[in-house]
Amino acid sequence: MSTFFKFSVVEIEGQLSLERPASAKGNRNIIKSCLLASSLLGLSIPVYGAGFGIEQGVNNLASAGAGGSAIAEDAATVFSNPAGMARLKGTQVLFGANIIMPSIKFEDGGSFINPAFTGGAAVPGSLTGNNGGDGGETVITPEIYITHEYNDKIHLGLGINVPFGLTSDYDDQWVGRYHGVRSELVNININPSLSYKLTPKLAMGIGLSAQYADLKSFSNAVDSGGVCIGALGAAGCIAAAGAAGIPVPMVADPATDSQVNLEGDDWGYGYNIGFLYMPSKVTRFGISYRSKIEFTIAGKADYSGPLVALGIVSDTGAKIDLTVPESLSLSAFQDLNDSWSLMGDITWTKWEHVDTLVVKFENGAPDSVVPMNWDNTFRVSVGLSYKYNKKWTIRSGIAFDESAISHADDRSPRIPDSDRWWVATGFSYNFKDSLSFDLRYSHLFFKDARTNQTEPTTGHTLVGDFDVDVDIISGQLRWTFQ
Repeated sequence: MSTFFKFSVVEIEGQLSLERPASAKGNRNIIKSCLLASSLLGLSIPVYGAGFGIEQGVNNLASAGAGGSAIAEDAATVFSNPAGMARLKGTQVLFGANIIMPSIKFEDGGSFINPAFTGGAAVPGSLTGNNGGDGGETVITPEIYITHEYNDKIHLGLGINVPFGLTSDYDDQWVGRYHGVRSELVNININPSLSYKLTPKLAMGIGLSAQYADLKSFSNAVDSGGVCIGALGAAGCIAAAGAAGIPVPMVADPATDSQVNLEGDDWGYGYNIGFLYMPSKVTRFGISYRSKIEFTIAGKADYSGPLVALGIVSDTGAKIDLTVPESLSLSAFQDLNDSWSLMGDITWTKWEHVDTLVVKFENGAPDSVVPMNWDNTFRVSVGLSYKYNKKWTIRSGIAFDESAISHADDRSPRIPDSDRWWVATGFSYNFKDSLSFDLRYSHLFFKDARTNQTEPTTGHTLVGDFDVDVDIISGQLRWTFQ
């Protein structure tokens, strides 16, 4: 009986998998490695998830990102296309903020514990727990941009913004607790830029990007019973619990779960470059490129619960090699007449960089490699702008944004990404030539997303559907000094 419940977690060709062994006892270092890898699974999703990457500049957002590299109407062009600074006069200061309100709701579809614990067959519903409540959590992300016209050809700029930011938080005892409970990542981008007008019709721009990634919380439950049996065998687990004076941990039992929380941070560096072609006063074309940025997030994993008392796990340092991908945008802007303008954009993102997540450990355990399997994506958007009079301008747009995740077994509850439609609208009001206010609202409609993801430490599988939508309200003030 005890032999049946034994399994080990092994590393095969750089990927983690579960198998039942002939040996009676797993390697504790391997167990610790896989526990940490499990706690980090999905880290790259909130870092640069297509659905929750934050577009910059309220005017750009009001048109669902359409024309982002060609609009060049305010200082937010520092981020979207630094060449656009060539159109701005004097000195401009912009303060803005985004209120991001995601809703993430899950419906269980028969989640099951590792078949090694149920006679070798998957038993739908054997992994118990509630649906987690609403996993979305509202966040506010600020942005500041400054541009200065040095002379007729040279403009200088600085952007401080949050290119991504999301917090998700599920109930501690929900059915997907082994896959993720709380995720909170804060990212700050510092982006000094310069533009140069090559000809009256063509400008180029370049910026340097220093990004700080602060992983404040990345937590999930750990199945004490499953891990204990995997490390010590059923009889050894019972004996160890008796020696420690604690109840014997049961498989997938929230009453005896352990918990792990990861914290860490790092700086990453990259650049952005762009060109703006202006064949006439009413027509603009923009192209912009943002480089990939590499992080090595260094921190520690804090454990609590029965596995600590049993001596199977302990706090340890960890480093995660992470790359956020490059992107390329092509945009167009056309004044149709004195009142109406049309804009469009195509953005490509090289998500294939997010192929695996590599975790390195300070306790001497072997590196862990977690498959992610992201695909490259396109986003297509179109927008309209209507100038009602000298004070009021109304903008709107629509976009289709592909998901980087193609398969249900790669979809994490931390960010259950899927294809989505953006619908956005907003307005600008000019108090006077030197001061204006912009406000916009957008809603993201996500396609219902199926998950069938197996947690790599103990082999429990989360099965079900996510219903996701996001509301975003953004506002900014612009001052221009001649």
